[in-house]
Amino acid sequence: MFRFVSFCFVSFRFVNSGSGSITYDIIPDEELEVSIYTRSTAGAKWTISDAKNKNGTTWVGDVETKHVGDDLELPSSHFKLTKANIKGPVSIKIKAESFGGRWTSEKFLVVVSVFNP
Repeated sequence: MFRFVSFCFVSFRFVNSGSGSITYDIIPDEELEVSIYTRSTAGAKWTISDAKNKNGTTWVGDVETKHVGDDLELPSSHFKLTKANIKGPVSIKIKAESFGGRWTSEKFLVVVSVFNP
């Protein structure tokens, strides 16, 4: 049984395609999962890796997300990026690369859920 500790909400907005990233530190005895919500029809590619070591662990590599269907009135599409919880202590980097075109604006909500088992 996990005890929920906190949420971290981060909004990514890409204009004219592009990329962005955030880092998050997990302390000992904590675990986290990462989810994405979007209505972006262009989509993005996501990677979750070790923030302090370029040759370190990659937990999620090049996972593509985009809104399912053409109806933007439908609820946002939800994607759980992490298949298993990432255990601390570690510093992670969540990176996104938008597939949007030159004159588009794409929005993504990143939800980091932290648990203390």
